[in-house]
Amino acid sequence: MVSVMFGIFGFIFSGRIVGSLEKFLAIFNLLSRGEVKVVNIRGQDEIGRLAEVWNSVSQEIIKVIRDVQDISDKVKELSSKVKDEIMRIYSATSRPAQNIVVISNAVEELSSTMSEVQKKLEYVVSLSKNSANVSVEGVNEVSALSEKVKDFSSQLSLFVDKIKNLSGELKKVGSIVSAIGDIAEQTNLLALNASIEAARAGNAGKGFAVVAQEVRKLAERTTEELKSISQIVSSVSSTSADISSFMTAVKGKFEEIANLMGKIVVSFSQIQNSSKLSSDEISSLSVIFEQQVKSMEDIARNIREISEIGEEIAKFSDIAKNISDELSGLSSRLKEVVEFFKV
Repeated sequence: MVSVMFGIFGFIFSGRIVGSLEKFLAIFNLLSRGEVKVVNIRGQDEIGRLAEVWNSVSQEIIKVIRDVQDISDKVKELSSKVKDEIMRIYSATSRPAQNIVVISNAVEELSSTMSEVQKKLEYVVSLSKNSANVSVEGVNEVSALSEKVKDFSSQLSLFVDKIKNLSGELKKVGSIVSAIGDIAEQTNLLALNASIEAARAGNAGKGFAVVAQEVRKLAERTTEELKSISQIVSSVSSTSADISSFMTAVKGKFEEIANLMGKIVVSFSQIQNSSKLSSDEISSLSVIFEQQVKSMEDIARNIREISEIGEEIAKFSDIAKNISDELSGLSSRLKEVVEFFKV
């Protein structure tokens, strides 16, 4: 009788063990497919305690995976913002480059026109030396030259405005660069958090840690490239400010020339009556024009340098855009790895 009862208890106990093992096997089978589940086993024996430990571990894994999922979503969102901001930089840096080309062409054209005025003025000087009388036609020609110089002065005012607008655009680019730097810093911190959370998941989190490390490295590279862009923008802003001041000074000189040309018209009218010609005064104006032609050449050279710097900014923007694309791809990969675990 006793042996029968022991047999019954043994059968029941072995059946409970087999049933519990089957439940564990089912849980592990789900885990192999990425599903983390708790096991429904109660008891104070070893199997019950094993189930309790497993349920505690699985809850922790579920929590970690959900945390990593949230972090992955935030990283993807931030990387998208980085890409949008870099596209704004890309657009902003292309516009000033186009404006600089327009200004450069206009200044070169102005320099060519000044050379033509220089030749005409030299002709007037030569004529004044060889003739005691000045015709009405000569007075009209000098008057026309005076009007042309006034037009040049007005045109220079437009150039100065364009360069000031360029400086304003570059300041906006600087603000955008600062914003992207902040976003890159946040991305770096989130990637670090992802690495920490993934480490808590044990071996299953190794993939998270590797991807998070790559995201962090890319965020650091983005920050370094943006520092380079910021330095170039600062250099361009300084150069454009110098040219703006220089163009303002040149404009003042042209206004002086216009006033002097007005005096020449009066002088020529007086010379018509007195049959005398002040060739020394006209010769001095010729020297002034030579100086202005040289100044125009310097302006054209400086603006060409700004155009080259603008190309460098665009090049760095391309680099930053490529880094952003890589960052977006890695964040998507991180999300795919995390989504393997279905909770």
